[in-house]
Amino acid sequence: AAEAQAEASMEAQTRAPAPAVAVAKAETLPPPASPSVSTPSAPSSGGDWTVVVLSLAKPEPVAAQAQVLVQQGLPATVRQATVNGQTMHRVAVGSFASAAEARAYAAGTLAKSGLKGWPAKL
Repeated sequence: AAEAQAEASMEAQTRAPAPAVAVAKAETLPPPASPSVSTPSAPSSGGDWTVVVLSLAKPEPVAAQAQVLVQQGLPATVRQATVNGQTMHRVAVGSFASAAEARAYAAGTLAKSGLKGWPAKL
């Protein structure tokens, strides 16, 4: 009899409706805030001066450094200059109206980025 009662109980459990599951109302969350990125002060355009941050005879490391600076938001370009008869590849940042403006940019924005540079005529 006990077996029959246990069997009947098991049968009743398998036929019993599933317990109700509470479904939480979906909340609309605001989009995650994007990280703040400081944009370096933009140098003036159209000047005859730039700031050189790297100058090497081999072009490959210069191009790689310029790309890194561009990814950081700096207006970096690769330029060539002849120094003592040798072609030098340079990472130049910005275009300035004067050497003083280029120096100020190097001492301010570039220094905050951990870079050193010197003004050069374009």
